[in-house]
Amino acid sequence: MSKKAKAPNVEPLLFLRLDMNLWFRLIKLILTSWWGPRMDIKQAARMSFRVWPTDLDTNLHVNNGRYLSLMDLGRTDLMIRGGLVREVLQQKWMPVVASAHITYRRSLSPFQKFSLETRIMSWDDKWFYIVQIFHDEQKIYARGLVKAGLKSRSGMVATE
Repeated sequence: MSKKAKAPNVEPLLFLRLDMNLWFRLIKLILTSWWGPRMDIKQAARMSFRVWPTDLDTNLHVNNGRYLSLMDLGRTDLMIRGGLVREVLQQKWMPVVASAHITYRRSLSPFQKFSLETRIMSWDDKWFYIVQIFHDEQKIYARGLVKAGLKSRSGMVATE
C-alpha cells in the first residue's frame, strides 16, 4: 500500500504575503488620519494610492475584491478624520456594511497612482449611504455605493 504525500498547507502563508500591503495601508491610514487634519463628516475624504503587484489579478489589473477592501479604508479614514471614531470606540459600536454596489469603468494598471474619494451622500434613521469614487486627474475608474451603519449589542445605532 503506497502512502500519498500530503501537500503542505501554504494557504496561511499565501494569505499573509498577499494581504500584507493592506495591513501596511491600514497602519499608515490610522497614523495619518488619527493625527492628521480633521474634517467635517459631511465633506469628501480623499486618499491617494498606488497599484502594487499584490493588488493585481491574473489579468494584471486591480482585482475586483481589492476595490472593496480599499473602500473599507476610505470609510475608515472618513470615520477617523470626521471625529466619529472616538464615539464608536467608547460605545463599542461596530461599523457594518449592509450592501455594496460597484461599477467598474476602466482598469487600474500596475504602479498607477489613483485617488479614492469617499462621501456620505445621505442617511435615514439607521443607515448611511456612501459614494466612493476611484479616479485620477482625468478619469473615473470605478464608483461604489455603500449602505453602512453602526451596530451596538442591542441593534443598529440611530444615525442622529
